[in-house]
Amino acid sequence: MSEIPPEIIEHIVDELVDDRESLVACLSVSRAFHSRARYHLFQTVQLETNSDFYQFISLCDISPVIPGLVQSLKIFSRRTAVPHLPPLPNVTSLHIGGHLHDEWQTNFPLTTCLTLEELVFPTAQSFRSWICAYPCLTSLSVMSVVIYQLTSVGPYALAQGPPLEFLSIAYVSESLYGVFLGSTSKAISRFALHGIRRIRHTTMFPYDAAGIHEILAVTRETLRELDMKALGTCSTKS
Repeated sequence: MSEIPPEIIEHIVDELVDDRESLVACLSVSRAFHSRARYHLFQTVQLETNSDFYQFISLCDISPVIPGLVQSLKIFSRRTAVPHLPPLPNVTSLHIGGHLHDEWQTNFPLTTCLTLEELVFPTAQSFRSWICAYPCLTSLSVMSVVIYQLTSVGPYALAQGPPLEFLSIAYVSESLYGVFLGSTSKAISRFALHGIRRIRHTTMFPYDAAGIHEILAVTRETLRELDMKALGTCSTKS
């Protein structure tokens, strides 16, 4: 394979980006094929079972370059204890579902896109502190997220939050709207709404309509795109 120019090899392997089996086969063709195939195989990683975690950790131990290849990571865990992941410094897209673990706040410093799904936060402050752990965050999606206690007391009561440009809200508890709005009479208490340009929202309960109405009121100066959907109806864009 040494006579094939590297750019041709890259082009060949790039054409297989959606064919995982072929990419795995490329690992055994040659060193040149191996490097490009590995790059594509580990750009996106999904971990759900303990077996997934242990297998991925083992691969990272065998090949120390793998942690640096991961750019998109989806973790969905129902367990309160999971194996510790190695630092993944280049993850920019992070999807967390099922259960939270504190180390996931520190392992992904470059995250710009965060999705939180089927999660419970004890207080508004715990939610704000989690979001503030990602200073580069520009996109946030929350789905089926519950916050038990809405309280403005704590170190994050006046936190401005990361510079979000996109916010998606669906199937959340009523208190989540209060997390972003803070005290509606005090603009300084609003969280992560100061630069919003796009909002996607799903209305399921009456409080959803009231909550998004208040968010739209405080983001009207920066908002450029709105995607609204009510269950059982077609979505509307403006």
